[in-house]
Amino acid sequence: IMGILLVIGIIIGTLIAIILIGGLLVPKHYVFEKSMHIKASRDKVWTQLNNFGSLVKWMPWMRMDPLMESGIDGQDGTAGAKYWWNGNKQVGEGSMTFKSFNAPEKTVIDLQFLKPFKSKALTTLKAVPDGLGTNVTWAMEGDTPYPMNFISKVIFNMEKYLDKDFGAGLSNLKEICEDKNF
Repeated sequence: IMGILLVIGIIIGTLIAIILIGGLLVPKHYVFEKSMHIKASRDKVWTQLNNFGSLVKWMPWMRMDPLMESGIDGQDGTAGAKYWWNGNKQVGEGSMTFKSFNAPEKTVIDLQFLKPFKSKALTTLKAVPDGLGTNVTWAMEGDTPYPMNFISKVIFNMEKYLDKDFGAGLSNLKEICEDKNF
């Protein structure tokens, strides 16, 4: 039994050492962005990027919990307006606050998660005309504390999940903006 406990102890110690050393090697700051071409004018796309009433219709997380509690504090579509939510384990609890607008090109949002873990990020939505429509880029950047930076980058692969979710959101946005009835 002592031999088995020793082996288990060595394995656990090695895993902890890998995480701690890995956390020193992996950057704490992250930047992720995804773009999609939308066959619609920038003005049409902009109406979906500058207010929470529209944003929550295409962002994928808002569709994951139909019973989620949410609301808007302040005047929607203005700097300082805040959208908050409290939902199931998939969406957690947090808020988005409009930081600034550069109409009709860029929206900047402060994103704060409270559950399942606390974190903050800066999100930008950019709409750039490209002749045949609009190229929309959705970006997020922030800092992940040590040693969670290693866990989120290497073990959890946060970029894989962001790529999937941002892709779904941009596809939803594309569908809304390219709808002839919109």
